[in-house]
Amino acid sequence: MLEQLYSLSARELLSQHCILIGQSELMAISIASTLDRHGRQSLLLATATVDISWDHTDLGDAAARLVGLSSRLASAYATAINTNPESLQNQLKENLFLPGRSFDLNDEKPNQDFPWNKIFSSVRRWKPIRGVATPKLVGIGANVLVGTKHEAERVLNQFKVDGYFDVREMEIHALSGRLSLWEKSTVASSVAEETPPDVRREEIQALRETLVRIEDKLTTLTDHTINVFNLLTRLETKRRK
Repeated sequence: MLEQLYSLSARELLSQHCILIGQSELMAISIASTLDRHGRQSLLLATATVDISWDHTDLGDAAARLVGLSSRLASAYATAINTNPESLQNQLKENLFLPGRSFDLNDEKPNQDFPWNKIFSSVRRWKPIRGVATPKLVGIGANVLVGTKHEAERVLNQFKVDGYFDVREMEIHALSGRLSLWEKSTVASSVAEETPPDVRREEIQALRETLVRIEDKLTTLTDHTINVFNLLTRLETKRRK
């Protein structure tokens, strides 16, 4: 999946979105392009999570603001770590980078790339939906693609896609028997209790833990890089003396 992302421009990357859906939370995932200290292209992944209630009618707005937040963070962090500046190395070494990790969604500008209200209105009618995503990010864990039927059928050879949200008809269409409509008698409270199932909470938790491990490895790698850089600097200074 990562290979196809490297060919996208910075603007195209930020137009790709993924929202994983848990029993009582949403997680938005955005990816931005940056450079390592040698000028080589790298990808930066940012996530944002919010607690939700399926009784609420403003899920689409919450999703739009969450995507706006994750996109903003991805773009800002990609700029901050570009070429791995020394100031960033010092912040990471002292554990000062991003000391606060909570944001007020009310202050975030809603993402307008897609009609999120329409998407989540349709999500309420189907089960089981693990997440919705654009074609390039559907492999992260979503099972409903946001796009056209042609785009959905193209990724079926790579990923398990159960349906797609048609951006022209503003409706979800099933592509497999794993996706089905809730009965009309199902009320919002039942949706809150039964969909998405607990396994999705476990999947999101697993993804969180994976991202934490990646972050820890990157921090460790950065520390090693700083140590090696400092050592080389001292050796170079001695050599010149």
